[in-house]
Amino acid sequence: MKIDFMKKSEPRISVIIPNTSKDFLAHHRKELSGEFPDVEVTCLDKGPDSVESFIDEVDAGLQLAKLVKDAEKKGFDAVVVSCFTNPALNALREIVSIPVIGAGEAALYVAASLGDRIGILSVLKETNPVVRHMVRGLGLEGRVITIRDVGIPVLGLSHGERVEEQIFEACLKAINEDGAEVLVLGCTGMVGLSDRLQEKLKAKGYEVPVVDPIRSAIYWAKMLVRLGLRQSRISYPHPLAKKRRLDSE
Repeated sequence: MKIDFMKKSEPRISVIIPNTSKDFLAHHRKELSGEFPDVEVTCLDKGPDSVESFIDEVDAGLQLAKLVKDAEKKGFDAVVVSCFTNPALNALREIVSIPVIGAGEAALYVAASLGDRIGILSVLKETNPVVRHMVRGLGLEGRVITIRDVGIPVLGLSHGERVEEQIFEACLKAINEDGAEVLVLGCTGMVGLSDRLQEKLKAKGYEVPVVDPIRSAIYWAKMLVRLGLRQSRISYPHPLAKKRRLDSE
C-alpha cells in the first residue's frame, strides 16, 4: 500500500491501549477528546487488565500487533501505543510501514530536550524494573536520575483528587530529594494531570516541566507524518516469511 506521507490534511492517528480495561479506555477518551477530537482510541479485546510487568507486555503483544496491522489497513497514518513501557514496540515497527510511537519513548525524548536531570513518576515499585529496562534501551540511563513510584496501580489512577495529591507529593520529592529538573508521568493513565501538576509546582516556586506521555506521543506521531518520516528498514527490517500465530489467528 502506497502512503502519502506529505498530505496536508490532519494526520489520522490510532491510539491503542495495550490492556483490556474499558474504564481505562473511557478515561483516555474523556481526557483526550478535547485536544485530539480526530484521534481514534481503542484497547485490546484479549490480554492483560493492565501492563505492570514484563509478562504483561508479552501477554499484550500478539493482540497489539494485530490491532496495529489493522490500523494500517484502515488507512491510519500512524499508531501510538498508549503505555509508558512501550510494549512490543520494536516488533510493531517491523510489521507495518506507518510510524509506530511508544508513549514512554516520546515522553522521555521530549523531557531530554527540556532539562538535564529527568525524574519519572511510576506507578508501583514492582513496575520499576520494567521502566529501568526501557530507559536503558533508549540510552537515557545517564539522564534519568530517579524513578519514584506513587504507590497506585495503573487501574487506580483515575480515582480523583487523592490520586493527584499523591502524585504531586512524589513530584516534590523527586525535585527536592532526588534533584530532578524535569518530570515525566510514568503511566498514560495519568493523562489529564500534567498541566495541573505543573501549575501546582509553579505555585510552590518550581518552574519545572511535567511531561505527559500520551500527549507527547500523539504530537510526536503527527510530527513524523508531517515530515514524511517513518522507521528505518535497516533498523526494522520486514520479518522473514514463515508461519506465525499472528497471521493464522
